[in-house]
Amino acid sequence: MRNFLLFVHILAATFAIGSSFVIPIIGRMNGDEPIHSQFGVKVIGRIQRWLVEPALLVLLLTGLLLVNENDISFADNTWLTISFALFIVMVLLDAFVLRPIQNNIVRATDVLFSDEITPDALPEMGKWVQRSQIAGSAMGVLTLAILALMVWKPT
Repeated sequence: MRNFLLFVHILAATFAIGSSFVIPIIGRMNGDEPIHSQFGVKVIGRIQRWLVEPALLVLLLTGLLLVNENDISFADNTWLTISFALFIVMVLLDAFVLRPIQNNIVRATDVLFSDEITPDALPEMGKWVQRSQIAGSAMGVLTLAILALMVWKPT
């Protein structure tokens, strides 16, 4: 059972992390070719909702099952406690910061491509994109910190 859980855990990490690193590339392409940005923004939203967020849930469940299956104690493994805390921060950041930002970017993009465009539409879009880049960078740093803790397991 342990090997199966570990396989699913690593597979979920691959989906979550790999997908997350594709998002900035799509975002940059949106800036380079604004005519396609409405489509690109919606693709990013789909990646978040259909790949990253479910993978984060699977990571949490399989991680907790692995801890239980292997009789590992959070109290005896500081690296695990820190990893878990960082993971919770990452999930909260995704749910309460990135998702609302993404929703605002979709709305701003829809306005840019509508007949009701206003003079402040482009600056509004830029504001949300900048916030997305900051939050996305924070997610990347958290991901790398968790990965380092999982691989090296410092005591």
